[in-house]
Amino acid sequence: MRGLMVLGIVAWLVTSANAATVQLLETHPPQPATLANGHTLNLRLRVESPTAQDVHILEVRSRGEKVKWYATSGIESVPPGSGETVLFTFLQPKEGDVHVDEIVVKTMQAGAGTTSPDPPGETHVLPVDATWTVATSADEAANPAWVTEHRAQANARRAAARAAEPPPSLFSHLLFFAGSLLFVALVILAYWLPIRWIRRWQGAWRIAAAACLVPITLSIVNITLGLMSDPGSHNLFPFEIAIAGAIAYGMMIVVRIAHAIAVGRNTAS
Repeated sequence: MRGLMVLGIVAWLVTSANAATVQLLETHPPQPATLANGHTLNLRLRVESPTAQDVHILEVRSRGEKVKWYATSGIESVPPGSGETVLFTFLQPKEGDVHVDEIVVKTMQAGAGTTSPDPPGETHVLPVDATWTVATSADEAANPAWVTEHRAQANARRAAARAAEPPPSLFSHLLFFAGSLLFVALVILAYWLPIRWIRRWQGAWRIAAAACLVPITLSIVNITLGLMSDPGSHNLFPFEIAIAGAIAYGMMIVVRIAHAIAVGRNTAS
């Protein structure tokens, strides 16, 4: 009986160890971390796990509420024998300071994330002390070896993924070239037509035609000023111009139809 009790206690201890939470070893920047918006948005967490499994950040919380504007590096693997991995997140607060006190991670069977979009697993809460501020400058701490290694591994994975992708076909190159030409032509036309109307029309119709030039012009000015202050902003600028162009063309259609109706009435009278 005593032997069975000992075996039971040992089994319970082993089970408890295997079910133990993922432990946070250290962060970079060190806690308490102050991360200035627009300067250092990155927070890396070195965690330890008792078993080989996959781990990823599920939520970033501030005072019990889920933070909306954050992103993570995705699923990281705890390799057999090492017991450690690095998780990565960054936050982009839109207004004011945000203090993060909890990061929720999910552990799952190794490789399960590649076969299922939401594999079963366990969630663990890691207490942290990180504040993202609206400041524009901050002193960056020197990168420890585990951060440098994590960056190198992430770059190697991205390079391997790019190398595995098939090269673009001739048709895709031609399609991209034709789409670029069409995009430029539509932008030029969005300026040429209103300017032509301004020269031909009279009175308030000139103002209406000039208003059609505003959307794309404002978009271009906004992108230019943004790139001057932060070269990494507006990475999707063609889509911003495309949206402004759609608004401009909608205005042009309305103005042209209204002008044609007004001219027709004047002619009939």
